[in-house]
Amino acid sequence: MKMNLNNPAFLQSASNVGGGVEMITFVDSKSNNPQVKLSCDGYLKVVSTYNGEQITQTLSNISEQTVSIQADVNTIVTLIGKVTYFSTHVTYPGGTTRLTSLDVSANTALTYLHCSTNQLTSLDVSANTALTKLHCSYNQLTSLDV
Repeated sequence: MKMNLNNPAFLQSASNVGGGVEMITFVDSKSNNPQVKLSCDGYLKVVSTYNGEQITQTLSNISEQTVSIQADVNTIVTLIGKVTYFSTHVTYPGGTTRLTSLDVSANTALTYLHCSTNQLTSLDVSANTALTKLHCSYNQLTSLDV
């Protein structure tokens, strides 16, 4: 099941989080229930596919905490809200994340991004003007747009 992130109903629910639509999307190819470490200001809506059904989790005011996301392998996970810190470098019982795609372009509040040791072939952070730290080593990057 794939989500259409350009669907007007989806974007309307995204904008109800507060402020503009700030969004990060990724796909983890290694395990169910990926874990990421993040910080967010206000509310964060997490939309994913779990056991073949679309689910939504709501989190609020997180400060550099590890969050387990209910999601099936190789499905899109969308974080909607002002994420300021995002790290995939988290070790947990299933191993570590192995992202095959990561889109942070719609999250302009992002100041810290750690996406090392994944399977990314391209990364575009040119829209992330607040970004002060970027760790993206040990990927398969052929394109990095800053």
